[in-house]
Amino acid sequence: MAAKKDFNIGDLVWAKMKCFPFWPAKIVEPPSDTKSTPKKARRYVFFFGSQNYAWIQDENIVHHSEEMLQSTSNKKKSTLLKLAIKQITEDAPKQAKSLLKEKESPEKSPEASTSGTQNKIAKVQRKKVKTESQKVRKKVVPKRRDMDESEYERTSPPQKLSERPAEDFSDLINNTPPNLNYKRIAVIRPLEEHPPTTTPTPSPPSTPSPSSTPSTPSPPPTTTSTSTTTITQSSSSRIRSRGYFELLPLPIVDIYVPNESVRAKNVIPSSKEIGFIGLGMMGQRLVKNLLMCNHKVTVWNRTPEKCVPFTKIGAEIAQTPSDVVEKCDIIICCVSGPYASKCLVFGNCGILSGLDRSPPGSKSYVEMTTLDPTTSIDIAEAISRKGGRYLEAPISGSRKMAEDGNLLILSAGDKEVFLSCESVFFTLSKNAYYLSSDIGSGSKMNLIVSMLMGVSSAALAESMAFVESCNLSQINFMEIIELGPICSPHLLEKGQAIMSRSFDTNNTLKYQQRDISLALNLDNDRGQPMSVTTAANEVFKRARLRNYSDHDVSAVFLGAEY
Repeated sequence: MAAKKDFNIGDLVWAKMKCFPFWPAKIVEPPSDTKSTPKKARRYVFFFGSQNYAWIQDENIVHHSEEMLQSTSNKKKSTLLKLAIKQITEDAPKQAKSLLKEKESPEKSPEASTSGTQNKIAKVQRKKVKTESQKVRKKVVPKRRDMDESEYERTSPPQKLSERPAEDFSDLINNTPPNLNYKRIAVIRPLEEHPPTTTPTPSPPSTPSPSSTPSTPSPPPTTTSTSTTTITQSSSSRIRSRGYFELLPLPIVDIYVPNESVRAKNVIPSSKEIGFIGLGMMGQRLVKNLLMCNHKVTVWNRTPEKCVPFTKIGAEIAQTPSDVVEKCDIIICCVSGPYASKCLVFGNCGILSGLDRSPPGSKSYVEMTTLDPTTSIDIAEAISRKGGRYLEAPISGSRKMAEDGNLLILSAGDKEVFLSCESVFFTLSKNAYYLSSDIGSGSKMNLIVSMLMGVSSAALAESMAFVESCNLSQINFMEIIELGPICSPHLLEKGQAIMSRSFDTNNTLKYQQRDISLALNLDNDRGQPMSVTTAANEVFKRARLRNYSDHDVSAVFLGAEY
């Protein structure tokens, strides 16, 4: 018997597909080329966020309400779910609350009205659990035609299992409350429909698309009769439609607003004068944290314009690197790489020039740039000959970690310099690790750690590309990763960026590839096989050839994607 038809075109609802939770949606007109009317009472539904369409039974649809929004308020939401909730909220009529109040009966208690939808959800969930408990094993073979639930009901004959006594768990299953906190995207978008945009942006219903109008949604994609042909066509479609993902500008460093996690450290500032050379993506955030913790800081950058804003919160500007050395006790260098660091040390009016005009043993030089061991040793020897003290302290971490003062510092060299930088390192990092007095050991360890992160990023990118080519859901894949033993903040962050195609720079891809190259060069005289790292380096190089050098490391996905 068909459910009561209490839904109209344009109604905002929460709809549920088989095996999936309720999702923000909208009742729309079915496509004009629909071959036949569904047997059961169904509605043609547009899903917000994922922008998919599907026939849904009336019993699996509830009207949009505040209680549906509140049911997701305490849950961890995916990017698509947040987008879907935002879109359905923006599309809700202005008088939604008043209309709900008018429909409420004065004799009906608030408790009964708020529990109606939840009872409907629980009923659907219990029906699903009971049905699945009666099945022994049934292989579901969905075919990628239109997103109709009827396709998920086509199953092959039950497979025979080995004969053994079966335990009866029916009572336990039937008495178990439905898991309303379990999240899974209701509709998986076909691969060929992924838009070549950087971030998903909501669009109002009145905005027409190239293939559809507000009243006539685009028809479901059609496929060939075999899964092999489907995958081949999807892959070729992605190749033809691949576009360039524009890089959004980096967020501006707000020098006036201190980071609460840094402030909570209650750092006692050093009495020494700190000189800081290099105000790139990482350097700006490190200098801000030092100034917010009341350190005395003098800055220099190749482009002086970047230094001016920091004078408003207490920094002083030096004209040359040599002037920084003469004025400060501890000089920190954080630039783009070995070549830039050598230019600062050995160049005209550079670090060595400042040491020539300073008392021997009075200056400490801390190199936070990622260097190869040979360059670090050359710089250390030159500074030592001029009477300076040297400590290599390369930093490991992302832009966000630099903002929060949670970097990892791997140090080697003069231990007295390391101890004198305690307040500085405490401000900038979560952990500062002293390896040994052997110059180069810090650089080696830093390159190996960075190499591991790069290889894991490339492996994740290749896995995500393979998931997509197999017509599986990347969202489901990341949910599984989060539940498994290899889960890490790094993989979750990069996986989220790949799913949303939002490659905003947190770890720059070109610097990650540079670190991998330096690690491979480090191995040249050791004979250690580096086949995995070499393969990962090729994936990064392919992404750079596609002009993703300044994007985030997660853009290596564009190097792994076929």
